[in-house]
Amino acid sequence: MSKRFATATAAICAMAAGSPLLANHSWSTYHWVRTSNEITVPVIDNTTGIWAQRNHTGIAVADWNVSPYIEAPLVRGNADPACAIVRDEINVCNDDYGSVGWLGLARITISSGHITGGATLLNDYYFNQDRYNNDTWRQLVTCQ
Repeated sequence: MSKRFATATAAICAMAAGSPLLANHSWSTYHWVRTSNEITVPVIDNTTGIWAQRNHTGIAVADWNVSPYIEAPLVRGNADPACAIVRDEINVCNDDYGSVGWLGLARITISSGHITGGATLLNDYYFNQDRYNNDTWRQLVTCQ
């Protein structure tokens, strides 16, 4: 049987001037393959600047790890803003991705109905604007 490979994208926080913050917590029926009750996929923190200084990714991972179903180790990455999706990892990156309508974007790759890798992009284009340039917004979007 051939392996079907697809990339699914979802805006975790849609943003347009004057519109409400939107989030979608569903990945349809996709989930990580696991051999135990816990998901142990490492989160690679590639963030720079205030994101890294204030440890937004570390705080989000600590919050997620409170769940009995997640025990994701946090690993410091190489600050690559391209944020490639790597098999068996979740990469978190920030950069000025431009006026694209989202504060953060979560991406996954799938194979045979299972998530094989993920990436979260945090868009400095918006976070450098007064409206979103604060720890509350940064943490909210990172945790999504």
